[in-house]
Parts: sequence; structure tokens; C-alpha cells
Amino acid sequence: KTSGRVFESYPVRYWDHLYGPTHPHVAVAKADGSGARDLCTGLARGLEETELEVSPDGRLACSGFNTVDSELRFDGQLVTWDVASGERRVLTKGPAQHFAPRWSPDGKRIACLTQRTMPRVTGKVDIAIVDAATGTSRIVTSHLDVTPTRPLWADATTLLFSCDELGHHVLRVVDIETGASRALTTRGRCT
Repeated sequence: KTSGRVFESYPVRYWDHLYGPTHPHVAVAKADGSGARDLCTGLARGLEETELEVSPDGRLACSGFNTVDSELRFDGQLVTWDVASGERRVLTKGPAQHFAPRWSPDGKRIACLTQRTMPRVTGKVDIAIVDAATGTSRIVTSHLDVTPTRPLWADATTLLFSCDELGHHVLRVVDIETGASRALTTRGRCT
């Protein structure tokens, strides 16, 4: 037996583990498991280290999607798939990465984590609200000095997220219209 691996594309590893010969795919099937279709044919490693969520009406799926630029830097954006046709659309673009999507209850917006991309700099992570039709996004936590986890919709205008704060991992709430935020817990570990 040999432990050697041949890689034909970049990246070959993520932090502490090598990528193997297989990679994640988005597949759709009927409720009984029949008629499975792969929506990722020909898309090498774009879904490594990403999360996927299906819209409330079940028509679209959204996930992070990673590409590598000419200087071998990662660029992570949100993509949507039409579940029926398999059509893929890049939703976000620009100098910030977008990842960890969550659909709003009405399916019109997506809350996600975002981080500005700069060479040799680890940027602040924030929560952004992305319009599912246009891809325009706005940050709602830029005024907070915390690193949020993947948000969860409490209702149409309120998000919950956890973060490290004063030596504890607390639960916070943020109003996406005003940006007003408050801690729901102040001690212990909430996830």
C-alpha cells in the first residue's frame, strides 16, 4: 500500500487536513430518494468548507462557493441553485467573502457571514443581509466589536447569533433594520 496522493488542482489542504479525491456536491432527489440529480457536475472543490441551506419554498438552494484567484487566494461568495433546472447563479461579488447563508422566513433575503478580503490580513467577520434577487448586501453588525457565528432568523427583522464577549460565549440579538443589538445572555456558553 502507498499513502501518496496526486493533486491536479489547487487547493490541496485546508488548515490541518488534506483534501481527498472526493468533494462535496449538491444533489436533488424526490422524497423517496429516487431521481437523484447532481447539480455540481464539473465543479471541482468549490463547496469544500461551505454550508448550504434551501429556501423556505424549496425552489432555491444557497451555499458558499470557493474559487481561487490568480494569486492562489481563496474567494468565497454565495451562489444559488434553481432546484428544478439546476441553474447556478453567483449571488455576491466583490472584495468581501460571503459564507454561512440562512434564508429569511419570506425567502427574499439571506443572512450570512462576511469578511473583507485583503492580502495577508485577517479581517473582521460581520453579518450581512443579501437581497436574494439582486445580490446587493449590507452589513448589520459593523458597529459591534464581536465575531458572530452563523446567524439564525428569529422573525422577519431579527437575527440571533452567538459570539465571544468578555470571556463568555453569549447569545445576542440584532435588528436588521436599525442595527440595534443586545445581549440575551452574559455568562456561560451559548451556541
